[in-house]
Amino acid sequence: MCTRILTYIFLSLILVGFTAQGASQPNFLIIMADDCTYNDLPLYGGQNAKTPNIDALAARGLTFNRAYLGAAMCQPCRSE
Repeated sequence: MCTRILTYIFLSLILVGFTAQGASQPNFLIIMADDCTYNDLPLYGGQNAKTPNIDALAARGLTFNRAYLGAAMCQPCRSE
């Protein structure tokens, strides 16, 4: 029983090592925020928020510029 568990752990570590050496895959970062539109961020020309880290990430990568909804989005925001 103990050798079986050790064997599974050993094989798992070997598989993790092989997958870490695989081809380089792109990294994706999705940022979701409540009540934030595209024109709130300086990245898209807005002046409502200061986001230097998001701006730096966008300068080094790709940005998502278009979004389309399949249904209407008409709902009240959270009440304060």
